[in-house]
Amino acid sequence: MNNRDISTLVLPSGKLLVIACDSSGGIGPLENDQVKVPAKVVGKFLLRVPLMELLAVGARPVGVIDTLSVPKDPIGYEMIKGIKAELKEADLEEKILFNGSTEENIAVKQTGAGLTIIGLIEPNKLRSGTTLAGDLLLAVGLPLYGAEVLEFEDKIANLKTLRRLNCCTGIHEIIPVGSKGILFESEHLASSSDLRLRMANGCPVDLEKSAGPATVLLVSLDATAVELVKKVTSKPVNIIGRFENNN
Repeated sequence: MNNRDISTLVLPSGKLLVIACDSSGGIGPLENDQVKVPAKVVGKFLLRVPLMELLAVGARPVGVIDTLSVPKDPIGYEMIKGIKAELKEADLEEKILFNGSTEENIAVKQTGAGLTIIGLIEPNKLRSGTTLAGDLLLAVGLPLYGAEVLEFEDKIANLKTLRRLNCCTGIHEIIPVGSKGILFESEHLASSSDLRLRMANGCPVDLEKSAGPATVLLVSLDATAVELVKKVTSKPVNIIGRFENNN
């Protein structure tokens, strides 16, 4: 079953296998890359997006597979360093299966990469479609992409932000926002709980701008939890709207 950017499969044990993936192209240190960044940074953000997807729904990551369309030495090794650094940030470096492949036959002039992450969860613990009427919707972080991500890295959501939010009471659902933007993901969040979203007046955030490598986390929560969210993160927090019943 597909649910937003994750897929789930019921295993014979009754647990859910949860799968998320992401890709990146034209971003890196090679000759024809459009956005020039170190390979380690590419690896870091390549993992961050699908890992945040899994952690946001409550799944426990068990495996990471990278498919890097670059030679292993040196750029592949640097990308893997970035992936492993992000795993360490999530306290997963020693707890997860890690495998992948690189391009060793063709001379590559532009960076391309993909990554798939696999997790497990009990079906009744999957945090999806759990938003309630009356919940507020917050955007934590700002929508940024390309070179903006590194220029304003202190303004974007990250794994530390997500882990802190996961520990807050009153939060019902968390969704990482990527290239489709806040508005698209907000509408999906509402429809998955059979609700509608009344948008807040004067929201200062561009709701249709790409949030690139999940630079924004959408959070549905009880109104009493807003101040708690502001206390646990230094990232920008903006109210997007309130969820209401459809009738």
